[in-house]
Amino acid sequence: MRSEPARPAPAATPPRQEVALAAPSAAAVASPAAPVPIETKLIESIFHCLSPGLPQDWKRAWVEITDEGGGKEKASKFRVSNIRGDDAGEPLVPCNANELTRRIVGLNDKLPPDRRAWTRALLVIDSDGEYDLTYDYPK
Repeated sequence: MRSEPARPAPAATPPRQEVALAAPSAAAVASPAAPVPIETKLIESIFHCLSPGLPQDWKRAWVEITDEGGGKEKASKFRVSNIRGDDAGEPLVPCNANELTRRIVGLNDKLPPDRRAWTRALLVIDSDGEYDLTYDYPK
């Protein structure tokens, strides 16, 4: 009987390491359809400022910022609802409305130049942790 030479045991596979996703390329950001990247810490800080005014059974909270154009100040509305589909809601008093408005407007820097002339920005945060930022533009 012929014996085969002993083979060394295969080296242990090193544990897989997660790699952070790279920032989107300039081409991806330049597309009008590309989503606006929002830093999780920014959303957390906004929520931290909204949370003291939220009722226990809240389902949806939102910040609506309108730009009247012509160099006028941006107007902000803070609302909350215990019904997901409710677009009217009830007034919500944040800890610092001016600072929250400034932070959301500051996201303009992440928009392509041709998408910065919005008339309305809407940040919606759901009680399950989901959030969405959308912009309306002049027709």
